[in-house]
Amino acid sequence: MTIALILGHSLCKWLERHLRLGSDHRLEPSFNITECCKAHMKGVGGRTIDKLMFHDMHQVHAKRPDIVILMIGDNDVNADTSPEAIAHKMVVLATFLYRKYKVRHIVLCQLMPRFSENKEVADEICKETYCKLAKEINDIVRAKVAAYDYITPQVRKKFRSDGIHLSPKGQWHLYKSIRGALLNASYKLQHERATTTQTRCGTEFSFFLLCYFQLLGSSVFGATY
Repeated sequence: MTIALILGHSLCKWLERHLRLGSDHRLEPSFNITECCKAHMKGVGGRTIDKLMFHDMHQVHAKRPDIVILMIGDNDVNADTSPEAIAHKMVVLATFLYRKYKVRHIVLCQLMPRFSENKEVADEICKETYCKLAKEINDIVRAKVAAYDYITPQVRKKFRSDGIHLSPKGQWHLYKSIRGALLNASYKLQHERATTTQTRCGTEFSFFLLCYFQLLGSSVFGATY
């Protein structure tokens, strides 16, 4: 059985809670893929890349997953952010998971857009700065890896009034995106196991950027590498 682990910040935490409480009958905690994959989730509010590496690697050690989905990077963005440095950290983390824990398939989720109902100038500048930097980070990571695209229109309706966390519609969309990535990764691994004698200690792995929302209204296209 393929094992998957989804790690990240508050968006991961709230999706996990949404699934556990059964708030939407369409959403299954198992992602309705028990025939090919067993998925575990662990989200903590405020997680940065460094905090995740320091506090959450025991989850990877305990579960020994074949697939890891990382919802991380958003909390690393501030006015002094270097997009290159954060993108580099994300890719380094993915590489570390392979080298240390032999994770075979790693999905880096795109940084989310953020919206604000506050019309104060300072808040608008903060929002625009975040979105600009987040898009740059996504583009840098995207240039290094392949991409799964689950882009949706009417993005603002997918967020709660705080402009950061997801509404029930957004949770449904995120759920479908992650489920699709899990299915793709599981089938890829099943194919590898059927066609090669390579073990968990093999010399190859793959990682992807999961894109589910547009940033700044720009078009996002799939990439194949």
